[in-house]
Parts: sequence; structure tokens; C-alpha cells
Amino acid sequence: LSTSIAGIVNTVLLYWGLRRYYPHVVLISSPRKLVQITIASGVSVGVSLLCYRLLILPMAANLAGPLASRTLHLTLAVAVAGVLYLALLALFRVEELQLLRHLKK
Repeated sequence: LSTSIAGIVNTVLLYWGLRRYYPHVVLISSPRKLVQITIASGVSVGVSLLCYRLLILPMAANLAGPLASRTLHLTLAVAVAGVLYLALLALFRVEELQLLRHLKK
């Protein structure tokens, strides 16, 4: 709970700071884009949680391995979420994805 509260406070302070010190930066250009990004985030986190609970936890229970093994399993669930998130952004044709493509070059 405390981590969630800290995340919300950090987000609000970051938004406030960007609006105050960099007013020329457009943070939310359209409500539609905000909804698309929120949907992509929610779906990717949900699928990651489902992947972790249904596939990785039973596998980890059978292995009962060291911390490194459990960390690898968690990393796999997070990687699934990341790939799904990027795929959904591409499907929704969110323009900010072009920034990542330019960074890759």
C-alpha cells in the first residue's frame, strides 16, 4: 500500500513539476490517447499477473529453487508485460511509439 501511495504522489509531483517548469511541453495531447495508453497498461499488467500466477508460480513451486531462479521467473512475467504493452501501443497506433523507434536507430 505504501508503495502505491508513493507512486501516486510521485506521479502527481512529476506532473506538477513538468507543468510548472516546462509549460511548453504537452503532456496530454488528447484524451483518446490517454485512454489507449491506460488500456494498454492495464491489459499488459493483467496478462503479466495471470502469466505469473498460472504459469510461473506452479513451475517455481516444483523447482523450489534459489532466489536467482525465482528472479528469473519474475523477469519473464515482466518481459511478457513489456512486449504486450509495446504491441498494444503499435496496434492502437500511439504516436509516442515513434520516439522509441527513433531512439533505437
